[in-house]
Amino acid sequence: MPVDVVATVLDNTQLADDYNVLRLAAPEIAAQAAPGQFVMVKPAAGVDPLLRRPFSVFEVIRDEHGLPAAISLLNKKVGVGTRLLFEARAGDRLACLGPLGHPF
Repeated sequence: MPVDVVATVLDNTQLADDYNVLRLAAPEIAAQAAPGQFVMVKPAAGVDPLLRRPFSVFEVIRDEHGLPAAISLLNKKVGVGTRLLFEARAGDRLACLGPLGHPF
């Protein structure tokens, strides 16, 4: 069952000029996510961008007890929404809906 949460950015690792990996504290989503599923992320409050952007769950991150605690997303900077995600900093909060789709 998808959940709509406010996820906190744990860290943002730049991989290349246009690629980064965001780690988001979203234990409710991490506990349910399976391979092939995705989340819808809105990087800013307000209406720019208006719609959430879809991202495959790149990794489910577990805490020291082995419990799902976070997810990571691979992002490519292309437009307004993905640029905001590329520039996100630890502590920023993002609207995150998921997991969605059928796992494989």
